[in-house]
Amino acid sequence: QEDEDETKAYEFDNIAKLTRLNFAKALQEPEVGTFVLFGVPWCGHCKRMYSTWSELSKKHNRLKKFLLAKVDCIEETELCSDNDVLA
Repeated sequence: QEDEDETKAYEFDNIAKLTRLNFAKALQEPEVGTFVLFGVPWCGHCKRMYSTWSELSKKHNRLKKFLLAKVDCIEETELCSDNDVLA
């Protein structure tokens, strides 16, 4: 059951957390454009951007016109590498 929950593409209530299990599905959603922030929790630039990203997602994710999402590159090293994200 946990795997089924993980494969859900996203939730619109705040910043959607994408993983290797739901990343492709979120990007393929036909009615919704997706903006993805790749980052790591300890990075100063990422921390500042997460704050802005959170505010934007609170407003725009509930409108369901596009999705603001994030990928934690510490937890999802392979996904970040597959998308040419270097740290």
